[in-house]
Amino acid sequence: MNWIKQNPFVSGVAGVALVLILSLGYLLFSSWSFYSEQEEAYLSKVRELHKLQEESPYPSEENLKAIRVNVDEYLSALKQAESNFRKLLPPVPEKVTPQEFQDELRKVVSLVAAKAKENKVELPADFYLGFEKYRSGLPSNESAAPMARQLESIHWIFTKVLESGIAKVNSFTRAPLPIEDDKAYPGFPKNPKPEEILRVNRLNLSVSGDQIRVRKAVNELVACPQFLIIRAMDFQNSAPKGPPKVAGSDAGASASGSSGGLADLFGSSKGGKGVSDLPILLGRETVTCRMNLELLDFAPLNLDGAAADKTETPKKK
Repeated sequence: MNWIKQNPFVSGVAGVALVLILSLGYLLFSSWSFYSEQEEAYLSKVRELHKLQEESPYPSEENLKAIRVNVDEYLSALKQAESNFRKLLPPVPEKVTPQEFQDELRKVVSLVAAKAKENKVELPADFYLGFEKYRSGLPSNESAAPMARQLESIHWIFTKVLESGIAKVNSFTRAPLPIEDDKAYPGFPKNPKPEEILRVNRLNLSVSGDQIRVRKAVNELVACPQFLIIRAMDFQNSAPKGPPKVAGSDAGASASGSSGGLADLFGSSKGGKGVSDLPILLGRETVTCRMNLELLDFAPLNLDGAAADKTETPKKK
């Protein structure tokens, strides 16, 4: 303290110098911190630029235009595919009221019964095309349209089967749509996932008749213009065992008319058993065919919404 009092000028200069040194140190530290931050930001931008340059394609204006052209072409192809698919679905409106469905159901049941009578085909008792639940009850508003599409396909199936000339429809069952039991959607989602695009409606059909007629019925279903798949089928012959051998016949017997020859087997021309009296061993069997059928329905692709979702032009940095 005495030295400061004795040397006021030198003390003042020393104090000012100390303040200047501390200020300079603070400025140096602040500048170094700012420099470090700016260097890190710069290096980050450089790394980001290198990453973009390595991408394929590089997000430039030229590449963006090329991608948009590809997207437009892809959407156009999808719209054409959807249009073709729609032609394979029954021509049923997207919105059907419950009363309209029930009226159409009664009409189709009457048409199928008349077709069966015309072709002399026996139908199961209380036959109602698998819609017995709706003989006197109405479906929900949401399920009317999907069921109307299913009804139209079932009508087509029975028209072809009955026209083929089979003898009998043994049974027909229809798996209810999930929406009938309030177990699922009120409709297709707007942007369905791949596993949600297709929906399967399962049917079981059993018919009987001679082999030619049953084969014709199956061939008609295979050529269905709609989304109909025969998932599985089996055939059962009415005579599962082969005919018995003719008792007493001898393949090595002489055909000269001696005992054991053709005269004994077919009968003589003077009387006895004739050729017309021989039992028919093959050709009178009937065939029962059971089929597991699948009707396909698919979600609208909502391509207009997809087309509106355009990629924004990248901002220049």
